[in-house]
Amino acid sequence: MGRNGSVCIIASAVHGAGRCPGCGTNSQRVHDRYRRRLADVAIGERPTTIHLRVRRFRCELPSCPRRTFVEQVDGLTFRHGRRSQTQQQTLTAIGCFLAGRAGARLAAMLHCTVSPNTLLGWLTRRPDNLGCGQQLRLKRVVTRCPELADLRRHIHDFAAMMANLHGHLLRRWIKAAEGSGLPSLRAFARNLRKTHDPRNTLNFRVLRGSLEPAPRRGPSSCFVDQLAAVRVRSWANDWRM
Repeated sequence: MGRNGSVCIIASAVHGAGRCPGCGTNSQRVHDRYRRRLADVAIGERPTTIHLRVRRFRCELPSCPRRTFVEQVDGLTFRHGRRSQTQQQTLTAIGCFLAGRAGARLAAMLHCTVSPNTLLGWLTRRPDNLGCGQQLRLKRVVTRCPELADLRRHIHDFAAMMANLHGHLLRRWIKAAEGSGLPSLRAFARNLRKTHDPRNTLNFRVLRGSLEPAPRRGPSSCFVDQLAAVRVRSWANDWRM
């Protein structure tokens, strides 16, 4: 029993060898040992922490770029993780359904400490920052869901266009989005076309290959145009991928 009535579990990995994640070679040469502290799902409505003693192995393949690696326990640990796989999957599911603040409140009721920003960060994490297992699961999901793959492609193209300020590609992107089979994306494209409409005083135009606000008329037009230009550039930086 730990502090404040929490449950503390002390365990050690006892598998005879470790498998190198770089080359897949099994190794029995132990380089070092250390203890990992993992937050797990509550037991009997008590916060649970696992103190797991793991080993760092030396890779026995000379051509492998990894000199050493840490063993992982199937179903319990993952690389650089401070939570068990069960708690990580539980919190990720909560974040998918309830997002940030509401998800954090439900997690607190389950005795899992997590911030709203952390939950949202898991949902918006870039694919190249995912672990090997997460990347494989993402690839399987995208392969089985053509609509998700199509949405991912459109979002990637839009983010690249905004980040690089390629305003000359905006009309082409709107046309492609309106022709997709995704209702939410079509609605977004229609609203974007209205903003881009020359009859709208808040429209944007293609100027020197970038997205710039259209000129206005009036005593405060210069100041408003400057604010709009800053807003567009800030929006582009926020969408950078």
